Amino acid sequence: MVPTAASIAAASPATRAFFGGYTLAATSTGRTQSITATSGRVLTFDEVQYNFAADTGAGTPEDGVQSANRVDWNVSDRLQIFGVFALDKHTFLLGSNASSPYAGFSTGALTDNYNIQVAGTYQLTNNFVGVSRFTLNRLLEDQPLGDQPAGPTLYLRQSAQRLGGTRIAFPRYLPFSPGSAIPFGGPQKVYNFAQEFNYNVGDHSLKFGGQYYKIKDDRVFGAYQNAVETLSLSTNAAGAENFFNGTLDLFEAAGNPQGRFPGQTLTLPVKSPEFGRNNRYSEFNVYAQDSFRLFPGFTANLGLRYEYFGPQRNADPNLDSNFYFGGDESVTPANIRSGSVQIAPNSPAGELWRPDKNNFAPSVGFAYDICD
Repeated sequence: MVPTAASIAAASPATRAFFGGYTLAATSTGRTQSITATSGRVLTFDEVQYNFAADTGAGTPEDGVQSANRVDWNVSDRLQIFGVFALDKHTFLLGSNASSPYAGFSTGALTDNYNIQVAGTYQLTNNFVGVSRFTLNRLLEDQPLGDQPAGPTLYLRQSAQRLGGTRIAFPRYLPFSPGSAIPFGGPQKVYNFAQEFNYNVGDHSLKFGGQYYKIKDDRVFGAYQNAVETLSLSTNAAGAENFFNGTLDLFEAAGNPQGRFPGQTLTLPVKSPEFGRNNRYSEFNVYAQDSFRLFPGFTANLGLRYEYFGPQRNADPNLDSNFYFGGDESVTPANIRSGSVQIAPNSPAGELWRPDKNNFAPSVGFAYDICD
């Protein structure tokens, strides 16, 4: 259901300006329904039909491709190399993610994931073998805007409204989903290099190596980038009245905090924030383990592993902030009271959080074969 041209023409200049410039990409069924405003004026809606891709029981309509490929190369008796490429890509058709009877506001979605892996096994000596592996894993989920730019979406009430079981739609994105948000998505790339060595000497079988991870997470989340304009917080009649008067009960939009925090003052006018983040992580681990035979049938395992999980860092660190405890930064009521939210580079930690550098993990085990 959409407001009729006659109801829009009878409304205030502000309402007429909001609806001006939008094209209705739907066909009228000839059926109408109405809401009587508190002043007695009648807001009439026209029932319309339009086509869009939707899940009617067999899954969301999509065009997809999946592929897995592997190449092996036995370079010599002492060197073997293989490579793997896997692809998983799906394009979800227009309207499957968000639909609207107004032109330019129906959207689809995209997933485009791939994995590349190259590994080599090489025998340095008869009892010394190494394995090197490089992996790139890319995950992409994208829920973009359509042809129209971002802007406020109008709603009669705070929840999705219906008349006689038919949903009401005003212009702009997500007319049936108040509080939802697009655009959303972006690529996450994980680079991994792993190195392992196995060395057998006497009764000992030594294994040692490590891994390094570099994670690049580039995401956009347009939470309230499309502002929510609510005509009424009470009744449909009050909403119809505000429709004619060009007034709102509630306006919600994301604003640039200007480096300020709750309780502090912003400088007007407030502009939109940066909805994208380019987070970076670095992690690594190293390990060593010795499996050795103490006596027939009894094998012991001793090992040590160290892991480092680096703090999240934005490409622009001034977009990162966190709550930091006061005093000696321990978790006490006094330090909580004296703590504050700060921009990461200006905090006592100098970044989003202090890295934990004490992640040592010893391992002890044994295996006993009573039949040996």
